[in-house]
Amino acid sequence: MRPWEPPYDEQSIPKRSRAGKLLHPWDEKGARESAEHPKSDVWGAFDEAGRLISAVSTLRHTMTYERAVLSCGELHMVGTLPETRGSGAVRSLMGVILREYKDNGDLFATLIPFSFAFYRKFGFEAASEMVEQKADIQQFSSFKQTFAVNRILSQEAVDEAHALYMNFIRDYNLADTGTDEKWI
Repeated sequence: MRPWEPPYDEQSIPKRSRAGKLLHPWDEKGARESAEHPKSDVWGAFDEAGRLISAVSTLRHTMTYERAVLSCGELHMVGTLPETRGSGAVRSLMGVILREYKDNGDLFATLIPFSFAFYRKFGFEAASEMVEQKADIQQFSSFKQTFAVNRILSQEAVDEAHALYMNFIRDYNLADTGTDEKWI
């Protein structure tokens, strides 16, 4: 999977698919240069009367791609008033938010959709899939455990766990790198 290159036009956005998160690809070089700590914003679409009719919460985070840690944006908590669905409010929000992500140099924008078909209209494609398997806990009773499991409490051990995780994910594209706040 390779990101698309300039010129940036809406027709040139490739359809990327991997085996439920969706991706929207951006400029790789800019993303490498703009990796930063996450921050979140809330965006709103308002009708003529100034009433909030649709909202999206966004989050900044980093993830792995081609053995690098890249900045990306995540859209979550997208909502619209039932009586204004189909009005184009989400389309307007997506246009502004995705343009800002691209202008910030993000390589990808991610989201966990309620509908894959809906978000494909905005250029997103499947990047992972959820697999659910159910097993009775008794099925694991025969597994022998030769290690202890404990909550990690010291900052030194947390730092070691973070380093272990970062080493583990470096060869996997689209792994969330977490933030310093997640590892404190």
